[in-house]
Amino acid sequence: MNARHLLAKSRTFDGINPSHGFWRFIMRHRSAALNLSLLIALISCNDAALTAPGSQPVSTSECTIGVDCQATTAGYPPIPAVEIELLTLINAERAIQGPPRPALERDLGMDRIILWHVTEMAKQKFLSHTDKQGRRSEARARAYGDDPQIRCLEIIQWWGGTPSGRVHYEGYNASPSHRAGYLEQAPYSLGPTKWAGVAAVAGTGPEGSAFEGRPGSYTGVLLCEHRVTLSSDPFETSGN
Repeated sequence: MNARHLLAKSRTFDGINPSHGFWRFIMRHRSAALNLSLLIALISCNDAALTAPGSQPVSTSECTIGVDCQATTAGYPPIPAVEIELLTLINAERAIQGPPRPALERDLGMDRIILWHVTEMAKQKFLSHTDKQGRRSEARARAYGDDPQIRCLEIIQWWGGTPSGRVHYEGYNASPSHRAGYLEQAPYSLGPTKWAGVAAVAGTGPEGSAFEGRPGSYTGVLLCEHRVTLSSDPFETSGN
């Protein structure tokens, strides 16, 4: 497998599928394929569906509950420009696709939870909705938040090359399941909600993949049915 190849997972297949939207996206951009390569994981909805909406995005570099991002992410600081561009493009599409959805509004608690997981993936060089403690998106939101029954969904991705919100957006957009998720199309819906967390962190490709060691970036978007008030900080209680 070389940089023109795509490794993807969805509900129905594992591996390379020439008819899949991801592959078509790569082929449309094959002139840049030597610099840009994509590894993407499935939407995680646990026992729920998805959701999203809101207003003006803010940067996770502001952090939450008085904890400094630069220190807690230990050499893997968030990339605010990528986060803001990614969410802006998602919101622009949500506004025009039927039925139109309100713009996603970032929640600081959800920002913190998804930042912890994306940082974990970047530092430990893996791509999975399941963290090293065996928890998926809802379990993390329930562990660090104040609602043990909250429903959530996340999308995650690694992309090779210079970190770019637009490139990450186009990767998600080229996947029917991920696109249905952030647009809240069936079967992914939480109401809809209007709350989300977004994170982007630079890191080399996942170990064991065709992209191992190549520079790139990880992103994640966490969507929950309502805001998350943190009961504990994942960077303090789980480490990374």
